[in-house]
Amino acid sequence: HKWFVPIAAHAIGRTGIARCVAAGIDSIEHGSQITTETAREMKARGTFHVPTISAVAGIVDHPEDVPAYAVQKGRQVMEAARDSFRRVVRAGVRHACGTDAGTPHNPHGSATKEIARMVDWGLTPLKALQAATSNAAELLRVSDTVGTVEVGKVADLVVWEGNPLEDVSSLLTPAMVMLGGDIVHGPNRHPGPATEE
Repeated sequence: HKWFVPIAAHAIGRTGIARCVAAGIDSIEHGSQITTETAREMKARGTFHVPTISAVAGIVDHPEDVPAYAVQKGRQVMEAARDSFRRVVRAGVRHACGTDAGTPHNPHGSATKEIARMVDWGLTPLKALQAATSNAAELLRVSDTVGTVEVGKVADLVVWEGNPLEDVSSLLTPAMVMLGGDIVHGPNRHPGPATEE
């Protein structure tokens, strides 16, 4: 923290998680064994939870490509992680979206699936969207430029045909994506200023 950089802990076991929270870590990544007591402490300290559901889902959902022992262990971890996630939700801890991309069947660019999984596990659609936007920006200490739609912030926007607050699966099919004010996907696509080579 003395270099003004947020600190994340890749923590799965209950003792390690509790120690990291007590030490003032900014976020717990995975957090498969968060106890009720630790969840309350996370809430009190403002510690974020980044559940990375997609990492274990990529293993469990694809037994044809993953060794049987890993699928079996993955199922155990997923059950514990789901229980942990629900305790954290009940405690009112804020979430940030992260996927642990690069693990089996969990490619980069799949954050929308992570949001949908958080909703499946009990987070409201609004809180899941906040996990990927305003909460993530706050955790990474970039909320002065991104994370919410406000005058003076970078125009990174997504438009959907449906309402993701009513049907979270609409996140998977964006109608338009704007990065830095340039439409990079959808009608009137304009990839940005030309660059000289």
